[in-house]
Amino acid sequence: MAQRADHISLSIQDEPANHISSRIQNELACFSPPPSERCIFRVHDKLRTHNEKAYEPSIIAIGPYYHGKGKLQEMEEHKLWYLQQLLQRKNETIVDKYVMAMSDMEERARKCYAESSSLDKTDFVKMMLLDGVFVIEFFRKCNSKSNYEDDPLFQFWAIQGQVFCDLLLLENQLPFFILVQLLNMTRDPNTEEDIISLALSSLEVVPGPDIPVDDVKHLFHLVDDVKHLLHLVHRSMCPSFANENENDQDKGKDEDSMYLSFAKKQMKGSTAKKKMKGSMCLPFAKKSKSYGEENENDQDKGKDEDKNKGKDKDEDEDVFTYTATELQEFGIEFKVAKESNSLFNIKFANGSMEIPRLVIDDWTESILRNLIAYEQFTPGGQQKYVSDYANFMDFLVNSPKDAALLRCSRIIVNLSGDDIAVCNMFNKLSNDVMLSPKPYHNQVFTDVRKYCRRPSNKWMANLRHNYFNSPWASISVVAAVVLLLLTVAQTIFSALSYI
Repeated sequence: MAQRADHISLSIQDEPANHISSRIQNELACFSPPPSERCIFRVHDKLRTHNEKAYEPSIIAIGPYYHGKGKLQEMEEHKLWYLQQLLQRKNETIVDKYVMAMSDMEERARKCYAESSSLDKTDFVKMMLLDGVFVIEFFRKCNSKSNYEDDPLFQFWAIQGQVFCDLLLLENQLPFFILVQLLNMTRDPNTEEDIISLALSSLEVVPGPDIPVDDVKHLFHLVDDVKHLLHLVHRSMCPSFANENENDQDKGKDEDSMYLSFAKKQMKGSTAKKKMKGSMCLPFAKKSKSYGEENENDQDKGKDEDKNKGKDKDEDEDVFTYTATELQEFGIEFKVAKESNSLFNIKFANGSMEIPRLVIDDWTESILRNLIAYEQFTPGGQQKYVSDYANFMDFLVNSPKDAALLRCSRIIVNLSGDDIAVCNMFNKLSNDVMLSPKPYHNQVFTDVRKYCRRPSNKWMANLRHNYFNSPWASISVVAAVVLLLLTVAQTIFSALSYI
């Protein structure tokens, strides 16, 4: 009986385990890994909390994520109107060939979205056609010399600018191959119209210097390389000097040592004048580990470094906490990089920092945030240029005075608000953002550190900060010097009177 009871007991205990195993096996049989084609993602919740509206369309929904949502539904009639105009221009009355083309691409298009859509085949294909035609026709109108007074989107620049902004939201994208197919099907055979030139010449709200389309077309050897419009803009903004910087190994040695010191300082929990952002130290975790291993294997070198530990710590902190106004006290002059064709081409030499001009309007923050959000989904080893740029500007702009300094230097052209708004934007833009393993502006930080180490520059910074930080302070110093000279002169004349 005991054996039977034991047998029954084991069967009862094993049955739930078998049931769980069976369920898992069934789920594994039905499971398929995420498709490699995924390129249109949902913004991370961490990023969304800082400015939720920056990631959501205001006028038009493109793609399935916001399809049919609230007030965006009003633009569906506008999309139909654009399709009607296209058919009339081509002397066509039916849409069969366009529907067939989109239907053939439906499965491929669905794989591009990280979040599956509840739209059935009919609605999804209709969405692809109407959204794709709208984007292409909108770009064609932007490149046309006509005024389009009958089109509400072209009556006010504010509306047109908002449409541009909506088309560059990470969650508001169509796969680029849909636009390519529709443009090829609707293009005038007598023209050399291509989707890359059409898009880049239309998107006037992209931050940074104006870049001639011909200067960036060489980046797109195959149009299939482009994933969506936001990716197209991101690729066009990437600096032409990127490969040169990545291949410059000699400069990297000084940069690595600087970031190793910073990582070590962060892990020890030291406090800087300016609070570092979220996961900013994560890219340097591996370097921090190797830093410790090197010290363990080289005790003699460690002893020599300990002698200057306090000094180096202050210098490293200065590199990462100096603001624009503080750097100005060191004698650093800020200038606009006039000949730069990239927002990221920041240079420092001979006490002069050149930064490309940034025009800030109502859509700048939204576009920068979505470019940063897109970069967060790129492989860890790739450069995150926009994220690094936002972080660099966050270092420089820590107060409205810093924003005012860059504005007076014409580096920042503020069209949407005051210096406080600019300061707040840069201070929050890189929150909870992963940076590049080796940001492209490393060498700028290294050169600034060397410049600020010079005793003469330290002395001048102290003099400006403590004695010439206001007109009244300057007057007091001058008055004190004059009084001292008069006292010396009086003493000399008094001594001469006894001779």
